[in-house]
Formats: sequence, structure tokens, C-alpha cells
Amino acid sequence: MLDAALALRTAWTDVLDQLDLSSITSLVMGGEAAEITADTFPLPVADSEDSLVTLGTDAPAIRDDATPTSTGLEGTSVDAFAFLEGAAHPGELDAVVSEARRIVRPGGVVVLGELDREAVLTGTASTRRSAAFHRTVGLDMPSRPGAVAPTATALVRGRISNVESTKRLLPLAAFSDAEAYVSAAFGGMWFGVERLSVADRASLERSLLRDLRSEVFPLVEFRPWIISRGIRP
Repeated sequence: MLDAALALRTAWTDVLDQLDLSSITSLVMGGEAAEITADTFPLPVADSEDSLVTLGTDAPAIRDDATPTSTGLEGTSVDAFAFLEGAAHPGELDAVVSEARRIVRPGGVVVLGELDREAVLTGTASTRRSAAFHRTVGLDMPSRPGAVAPTATALVRGRISNVESTKRLLPLAAFSDAEAYVSAAFGGMWFGVERLSVADRASLERSLLRDLRSEVFPLVEFRPWIISRGIRP
């Protein structure tokens, strides 16, 4: 059975590993996964509103209409900002970084994450099909050797310094057969599946089932992530 929260929680844990929380008393997490993974961090939840969560002993409250691109928080009011849904919201990265730079104090940490389609392309037949799906809905990233993650370039464009990226393969779930995998893939495991037309969805489902015939079950599926971080000057 798919445990999508496991991958999200592991990604947030990766972010946690990259943050020096010894000096952080306030953190803003953005994205649809923020609320269900907030307890990953050893900081108390201060407030939550849909796609935003603030954590920490002196973290500010969030207005009702706040978004990751328009938090409504005061400038230089938090120690860190993390957003792990760059692939799902590629057109918003620059605006997210701009808002992060506005609200994070100088010397604070800004973190962006996204799926790594280059890693998907070199994976199993099922993950390669996942990469084809992401190209279909316009979420692809460059797959050339040495390509820089869009999250990293977004941080650089947003004048975030000391930018670096790390990759991790995050476990999603173990699947007993091809039908279970397909059900999970079209039930939320693949971002953006709702954008496909009925005909494209049916075609992709058929081709995925064909690819899965070469897999050995039970199959453990992984989701490749790139975590990019930098310092707010």
C-alpha cells in the first residue's frame, strides 16, 4: 500500500539534516505537504494555514489568505524557509525565493526541493515511465550530465548565496503486483496526473502496465529528490 507521507517526511528530514537548528527559533514551511510533515522538525508548530506552517518558539502567526509566494509575514522575521514542491509548481519558484529572501533574516537558510527526473530516467522501467509522465505534463528538468537543478538556479537568481544541492532516493512503498503500482501511480504518487486528458491517462496506464511486466515483484519504488539550500545574505 502506498505511503506517500513517508517520502514527504523523509524529504523534510533531509532538509532538517541540512539546517543548523541550534540557532533557529522560527521556521516557515511551504507547500501542500507542510502541514502533514511539520512534526518532522524538533520545533513546536506555531500556526498553520493550508500550504504554510510556521514553527518555533517565536514564530509568527499566519494570515488566512497566506501562500508560499505571499506569506504576509513581516520582513526579516524568521530564521529559515523551506519549500519542497518545486517540481509541482515550477512557475512559482522565483516568486517563492523572492518571498523567502524578504522574510528570512540575514544569515538565515532558504531550502527548495524537487523531484530529480534525471535520476528517474536511470531507474527501473516504472520510474522511467514516471519520467515520461513528467515530460508529458511539462515538469521535466534537464537530463544532460552536470545539469544544475532548477531549484538551485532559482536560489541563485533570487540572490541567495552559498547555494548547494544534494540528491536522495526516498522510499515510497513496496508493491505486490503491477496493478497495485498503477493504482498508486494514478492515485497521487505521480504529481500532476490530474492534468492528463482521459485518453492520455488511459494510454499512459496501458504503457505503464507493459513496462511493469519486466519488473520483479514485490517492487520497492523510490522517489528521487534534489534538495537545494543557500544562505540569505
